Amino acid sequence: MLKSHEDGICFLPALPKQWANGFIKGISARGGYTVDIEWKNGLMENAVIHEKASGSCNIITAKKIKIIH
Repeated sequence: MLKSHEDGICFLPALPKQWANGFIKGISARGGYTVDIEWKNGLMENAVIHEKASGSCNIITAKKIKIIH
């Protein structure tokens, strides 16, 4: 679902076909972040990145996203 590394958080298209719709909360990512993801029809619909301390994070996706602060 996601990969975190020194360059940031990368969202991956890694859902089994049986999981057409769903959500997951609290995935840990490097840098002290946790991520909540919601998907519909096998595609990411929404993602929320929670930070434990102020800072910046690169977000890497296959398509354009909308970032809300």
